[in-house]
Amino acid sequence: MDRIEALQRRIEEFLSRVEHTENYSATLGAFREMRSTLELIGEVTKELDRAGTVNLELTVEWQEVKNLIVTALIPYPQARAAVFSALEEAPDGH
Repeated sequence: MDRIEALQRRIEEFLSRVEHTENYSATLGAFREMRSTLELIGEVTKELDRAGTVNLELTVEWQEVKNLIVTALIPYPQARAAVFSALEEAPDGH
């Protein structure tokens, strides 16, 4: 981590020297390197999580559980309707 932070400081120093010049390619390159290094720091420190998300609505397991709940509530039509409605109105639309 120390080496990454040292690299980040060097990039910042370079950027401070070139960003007010007309050397636009060097400035943009320094910004790209800074962004890349900041992303790396975020990944190493776990502040940036690039792990994918899982849409439970699409999993077979969720479909089975949902069907079990709705089926178990057949003897209780009002409760079944309320649960089914709540499942349909969930924040992600499922």
